[in-house]
Amino acid sequence: MTITRLGEELAATAPQETRSAENEDARPWMKVAKFARATSEETMRHLPLVRHMIKARDYGDALSYDEKVGAGMIGVAAAIERYEEGRRAKLGTWIAYLVDKSIRNETRAERNRRKRCFPHSEFIADAPDARATEANELAEREEQTLMLELMREALETLDPRSKRVIEGVFLEGKSEAEVGKEFGVSQSWTSRIAKSALRRLKREIERRRAARANAT
Repeated sequence: MTITRLGEELAATAPQETRSAENEDARPWMKVAKFARATSEETMRHLPLVRHMIKARDYGDALSYDEKVGAGMIGVAAAIERYEEGRRAKLGTWIAYLVDKSIRNETRAERNRRKRCFPHSEFIADAPDARATEANELAEREEQTLMLELMREALETLDPRSKRVIEGVFLEGKSEAEVGKEFGVSQSWTSRIAKSALRRLKREIERRRAARANAT
């Protein structure tokens, strides 16, 4: 378990009726969760495999090399999360399968996006500037990295008990009851501590984000 689940919980603090793919409040947190999965220490160990597959297989030119790597690492994260002991396929085989699937799915999605946005682009001399697209993608990656950094900084501002509850439940994957035993409190009380800590975390992250924006 990584900081991934914490990002998902922060996204879940948005009102239920606005919690969707188009919700501006929740979207950054979900991106952080996805980014955290793809850049965790366990996932990054398989980066050489992803690079090897990109060089060895033909995925076309719809995606840049970095985009293919990013899609592949998301596939690695998904494989690790979904893998179950006792599967007939070995973990390495399962990872390679989902890496290939992730890159191909992202390539197909990018081609579809281009068709929707530029249905006659093959007949236009001055096609959209790829550098602008790359700049947007770079800005998005920087935003994800910033949010992850702010999340970790904000965690250090919590009181010891609240921090321990967040670490135990969301970063170590323990149950609320297990963490509650460390403090001699019930599961329901631990749940209240966690919900309060999540609200404080989100306020602190937003405060720090605003402060950085004003400083630039």
